[in-house]
Amino acid sequence: MSKSKVYPKVFFATYDTSMHIIPFTSYLWNKYYKRQKKVVLGYKVPEWANSIKDTEFVSLKEKRKSFKEWSSNLGQYLAADMDDEYVFFTVDDMVLFDDMNYKLLDAALDYMDKNKGVICCYGSTTNRMGMDVRKWEGSDKIVEETDDYFIFEANHNRHHLVNLQINLWRRKQLCQILNNKFDITDFEVKGSNQMRKTKCRFIGIEDKTKDIYSRGMCPNVYFTLMSGRRNPDKISVLGLKNKDVADAIEEGILDKRLLVYGYDKSYSIPYDRFDGKFDFKKYEKMLRSQNKIKPNGQLGNVVDSFTRFKREMSSLYE
Repeated sequence: MSKSKVYPKVFFATYDTSMHIIPFTSYLWNKYYKRQKKVVLGYKVPEWANSIKDTEFVSLKEKRKSFKEWSSNLGQYLAADMDDEYVFFTVDDMVLFDDMNYKLLDAALDYMDKNKGVICCYGSTTNRMGMDVRKWEGSDKIVEETDDYFIFEANHNRHHLVNLQINLWRRKQLCQILNNKFDITDFEVKGSNQMRKTKCRFIGIEDKTKDIYSRGMCPNVYFTLMSGRRNPDKISVLGLKNKDVADAIEEGILDKRLLVYGYDKSYSIPYDRFDGKFDFKKYEKMLRSQNKIKPNGQLGNVVDSFTRFKREMSSLYE
């Protein structure tokens, strides 16, 4: 990793009802991606605005008139006169749980510099649910491979070709998608349909030397930390390091009364049940004792797969 190299900024989309998560999001991003500024794009100016190290808050306007303004307001800001060719773009509660893989970031930037038709590089393996692309018949294809990593090109028919995971974007092309009247769901669904009609290319990159949960350029967990629909008023810390969560509580960044392990209320366990020492085997035992893991591996009342969690997360806590 070059200490002098200028790496892409990170832009987070937030809203008044969710921006309380930003201090924790910034805490983890500042720990694991120290090389660039983080910019939060929202509306109402919060109390913590511009008081967090390396994090800037930008008010797009006083109030958003409708959900359909979600993308256009972001697009107008990002389309402004700025020098950034590449940016990381995601929502306010997508975090890193380990160091940015600069080897992969350098390789991705180099590949995109040489291939102008590539507009996005997926940041993590979660875009493919951790599956090896070489096992996907007729799907993604390997376009570059070394002893350490491989780059794959995404099939345009994949689900959510455009998505809000932590991704590296060519800024001007990202703005072409955002400059529609899209809400968050439209951005992924209609944005994907829009890109399927173009020759724009999407790639991903994986480190062959890493465990499956950290193979991506931006090691992160499956879901956002919060979900107003799936687990209202709670923050899921499943997949995050025990020390990071404990330190954030100690510093007053997180309220442990709001913390759970699990993205959906039908299978989440309160943080205090582990006394800050989360153990995946204990988590599995608790879920099984409450009959929250179905015979087919489905969790609770939703389609989340415990088999997938176990395959990709259990080694995080060994």
